Amino acid sequence: MLLLALALAGFSVWVLIAELPRSGVRRLPINSEAAAIAATARARAAWAATFGGVRGDLWAESAFTYATLLSPGAAPDADPSIIANPARTVIERALACAPYDSSVWLLAAGLAFRFNWTNANPISSLKMSYYTGPNELHLIPPRLFTATHSTALGDDDLRQLVQRDVRMILTHWPELRPTLAAAYKGAEADAKQFLEEAVTETDPGFLQAMHAPI
Repeated sequence: MLLLALALAGFSVWVLIAELPRSGVRRLPINSEAAAIAATARARAAWAATFGGVRGDLWAESAFTYATLLSPGAAPDADPSIIANPARTVIERALACAPYDSSVWLLAAGLAFRFNWTNANPISSLKMSYYTGPNELHLIPPRLFTATHSTALGDDDLRQLVQRDVRMILTHWPELRPTLAAAYKGAEADAKQFLEEAVTETDPGFLQAMHAPI
C-alpha cells in the first residue's frame, strides 16, 4: 500500500508540474493574429512538453506555437526557415505521441508543402487530418486552403475528401461559405476548376458568389 501511494504521489507531481507552465494553446490557431499570440508561449509549451515526456496533448500544444509558419506575411519570426527544422522535430514528436490529433496532421502537411521537407509525405499527412477529424469545423478553413493551394488535389482520395467538405459546407455548414469563396480566390487554375465542378454538383447558384470580387 505504501509503494502504491508513493507511485500515485509521484505520478500526481509529474502531472502537476507539467501543468504549471502549460501554454494554454489548446488548438491549432487558424488566423495570423491567434498564431502570433500562440508563438509567444513557445518556450513555455516546449518546457511543459519536454517535462511531460509522453504526453501527446502537451507536444501538440508545443507544435501549435509554430503555426506562424503557415502565415509567412504575419509571422513574428525574423527568418521562418531558421525555426522550420525545430518545428518539424516538435511536430514529429507530437504525431508519435498523439497520432489521433487531426490538427497536428494538418500542421505537418501545411509546413511540409511550404518548406518541401525531405522524406515527408504531406499528402498522406493531409489525408490523416481528414480521417482523424472529418467534422472538426475549426479545421475546415485551413484544411480547405491547404488542399487547394498545393498539389494535394492530384490525389484521388483527397479530391473526394475535399469534395465532401464542399458538399457539407453548402448543405450543412453555411457559416463556412465565405471560407469556400476565399479558398477559390487564391487557388491555382486546376483547383479553381475542381471547386467549380464540386459546387455545381450541389449548389450551382453559389458559383456567382465565388466569382464575385472580395
